[in-house]
Amino acid sequence: ILAGLNTAVDAAQALNDQQDRAASIFTGAAGQGVEQWASKAAGAFGLSETAALDAASAYGVLLKGVGVTGNKLAQEAQDLAGITVDVAERFTVDREQVKADFEKAVSGRKGADKLLLKYDIDLSPQKVNAEAVRLGIAKVGDELSRAQKAQAAVSIISQSSSRGFFSQQDDVGAQRAKQQAAAINAL
Repeated sequence: ILAGLNTAVDAAQALNDQQDRAASIFTGAAGQGVEQWASKAAGAFGLSETAALDAASAYGVLLKGVGVTGNKLAQEAQDLAGITVDVAERFTVDREQVKADFEKAVSGRKGADKLLLKYDIDLSPQKVNAEAVRLGIAKVGDELSRAQKAQAAVSIISQSSSRGFFSQQDDVGAQRAKQQAAAINAL
């Protein structure tokens, strides 16, 4: 009984820590939106609230570093967190690996243009430049800044063919098991 109580206390502390972290990254209404989104993540993505806040916060820090703010920061961080789950499910890869790969790609690390090809996401310079033009953040022929490249990369990732994969799985039993496991982790 004591071990179970310790586990519950540890889980509650982890959730509290992630809520504090998210509150320091996403402010005002955007922060409240992230909290609400995370509370529904078990049903939508099979993520515990703690895991959802962790992923959104990690992406929030990254995106803030390239100048994304406010509601757009919260929305893009949530989108990336959800797509991380979808890509992990589709390609049977650990979520943390997908998250690390996305973070490397968005931060523009060397080789990032090839890094996501294994997930059918093309971040070639031509594709990133075209997306920046489409988004209206650059003109044809412009040399893109780090922030412009990051915004274009996030947009390309957000359009991934894996989007919604978790919720579209034919194996309803496996999907429900993940949702229930996430819900149990939330307790």
